Order: sequence, then C-alpha cells, then structure tokens
Amino acid sequence: VFVPDEIEICKGDSVTWTNNKAGPHNVVFDEEAIPEGVTQESISMDGLLNDEGATFTKKFDVAGSYAYYCEPHRGAGMNGALTVA
Repeated sequence: VFVPDEIEICKGDSVTWTNNKAGPHNVVFDEEAIPEGVTQESISMDGLLNDEGATFTKKFDVAGSYAYYCEPHRGAGMNGALTVA
C-alpha cells in the first residue's frame, strides 16, 4: 500500500514516492481522475521502482484532485489520492 495513501500539497510542490519494500512498484495516475488539462502521461512513471529505496519525484502545478495506483498491485488495492491546493 501507499503510506500515506492520501497526500495534500500546495500548487508548485513536489511529491517523492519511495519504494520501501521489494518491487516492482510504480505510480500511475488514473486518466479519469485528474484535473482537466493534465495528461496522464505527463505525470505518471514510465518505468518501475524495482529496488528498495528507489524514488520517483513529480512536481504538481495544477490544483485539483488526483487519483493514482501501482499498476502491478492495483488489483490488491494499492491506490492513493493527492490533493493539490
């Protein structure tokens, strides 16, 4: 699971996700649950976090609600929510 699974930040802030358990893990944003004008491809990971301690950082400039998930573990409930104020 993502810990925490709900994040709130200010516009212009960055979020860093860290793989704290054996992977593979990734961060993919749900194209149906991101603000208008933001593309899934521009904010989602291209690859995987395979190694413990590996990170992915993304800056968010558009306010709104974002839903994301780990593609390999989505079926197991590895989902998260980000609010950019």
